[in-house]
Amino acid sequence: MTSQNTLTGREAITYNEVASIMSYVLNRPIIYRNPGVLEFRRTLIKRGTPKEFANVMTMLYTMTKLGTAQLVTDDTEQLLGRKPIRFKQYVEDYKLQFRKETKS
Repeated sequence: MTSQNTLTGREAITYNEVASIMSYVLNRPIIYRNPGVLEFRRTLIKRGTPKEFANVMTMLYTMTKLGTAQLVTDDTEQLLGRKPIRFKQYVEDYKLQFRKETKS
């Protein structure tokens, strides 16, 4: 019998909180526009995401909007042997990459 783990970050945050954290760290406004499910999928495909992957992303987006991503476990901590970093730290660690991607 296998056990299942749910790997999560250190905190459950909303899309609006993600935008707020990114705005602060990147020192520019990041706005979460709260698109509908079909608009979200259509935008992904328009940007070149393969339809199969866009479907998976849309499903995850929908599930998150429905509140299924609120669970925070210690499974990641157990696996790493340390607490996972916070989202703010992730954005700080990769802010140069975020800036490069937005300039194209």
